[in-house]
Amino acid sequence: MALASLTLYSEHGSARPEHHRLIEHLGSIGLIGKACGPASYLSGPRFFHHITFLGCAPNLTLDPAEGDDYLHLEIPRLPRPLLYAGNSSRAPLCPDCRKAIDDWREQLATSTDGIIGCTSCSTTHPVNALNLRKRACYSSCIIRIAPVFESEAVPGSELLAALNRVFDSHFGYAYTDTNS
Repeated sequence: MALASLTLYSEHGSARPEHHRLIEHLGSIGLIGKACGPASYLSGPRFFHHITFLGCAPNLTLDPAEGDDYLHLEIPRLPRPLLYAGNSSRAPLCPDCRKAIDDWREQLATSTDGIIGCTSCSTTHPVNALNLRKRACYSSCIIRIAPVFESEAVPGSELLAALNRVFDSHFGYAYTDTNS
């Protein structure tokens, strides 16, 4: 079962910084701590400097010994871009005709370039150029922070700027709970 997540991702779907460099960088800025599983990390000493939780004070479990729903970061090594979406994800609208691209998930499941077509007007668009309303992303470089529910937390501008600068790729964020 996939957990609700705040997912940071490279908006250049196929951009993939070297995985070990990404892990090293996230450790050096204190976002991640020690490994707690394959491609999974505990929050680091500066995690709350980089991620802001909104609204009422959240009840976060930071220690795996306290239960299975502890806060952790997943940084998988992906062989190709994958779709990560939230249950509340809706079909994006075509920028040209403004009709919903209803089969967008199916198109991305088989896409190798992240281009999807509008069945209404026959135009094509890179998926990350569409307005996914921060409820989905398509990338081969992601950082999933779980459990985080939709609109419960946001990454700081300093963190996104550091990722953009170090990996020469624009990073965004979305609220997701499923992949592919």
